[in-house]
Amino acid sequence: MKTIFFGTSDFATPVLEALIQADYTVVAVVTAPDSQTATPAEQLALSHNIEVLQPENFKKDDPSLARIEEIAKQSTVGIVVDYGKIIPERFLHLPKHGLLNIHGSLLPKYRGPSPIQYALLNGEKETGVTVFVLDEKVDHGPVLGMEQEPIAPDDKYYDLKMRLVKKGAGLLLKLLPKYLSGKTTPQPQDESQATFTKIITKEDGKINWHKTAEEIYNQFRAFHKWPGIWFKWQNKILKIIDCKIHKSHLEVELLSGELLSGKIYQKNGLLIMPCAKDYLELLKLQLEGGKVLNTKEFINGYGRLLEKV
Repeated sequence: MKTIFFGTSDFATPVLEALIQADYTVVAVVTAPDSQTATPAEQLALSHNIEVLQPENFKKDDPSLARIEEIAKQSTVGIVVDYGKIIPERFLHLPKHGLLNIHGSLLPKYRGPSPIQYALLNGEKETGVTVFVLDEKVDHGPVLGMEQEPIAPDDKYYDLKMRLVKKGAGLLLKLLPKYLSGKTTPQPQDESQATFTKIITKEDGKINWHKTAEEIYNQFRAFHKWPGIWFKWQNKILKIIDCKIHKSHLEVELLSGELLSGKIYQKNGLLIMPCAKDYLELLKLQLEGGKVLNTKEFINGYGRLLEKV
């Protein structure tokens, strides 16, 4: 049973490892070109003596494309996990049973490139993984199966994604034998329930202090690591590296305009940002061009610029 695997990041490797350990014959791994180092999927493939193919894209006259096409035609099925590139339609049906994808949401909800970020951003209490058959539309193909995953109040992007990928690997191994033997039939998605996500940019991390503390904290959880959340302070970008919701009353009367002006307030050794509802307590900060500072270090360095409460 030959398999061709498309994947790049460390989120793809748990699935690749699971396939190898389950004795699926992975004939080749298609991954993104190296930047400074080999991709995680490439490293794992080479450690198992699996052929690695790295096309720049699927539009140029890349010699590796002919090899990918050759291997795909000989494969029973293809698996796609966090590959990072759009696979053209002509490749989708080359393996006998097509290409299967593991997606980080309960499809058709949150189609597109950022399903986990959107679930966190919107304060969802639950998400999941879906295994489906790729077709020519984005995250549109028929579904083989899905599993739910609860979202904890303090879950951040990376931790949640790693849980989902591991859950997806287990789900894939459970579904593959039934699918390949024809004992299960993929079911079409309900188009009326489809929602969509977009590629996250640095600008998405900009904080709007007219939102509630909970909304901003969800933004922090969704964009943890990258792009992070930030706002302009003293004409520089100030990045919030760690924070939490602070609901206690500040015992100070502030005009609405002042409350939402993005000023940092110091109270009893704490750094507090007023929001439309509740407050955000800042635990670690990084001013543009500087190093990460904890609360005490930030007050020691910039206390004269803070509002006293």
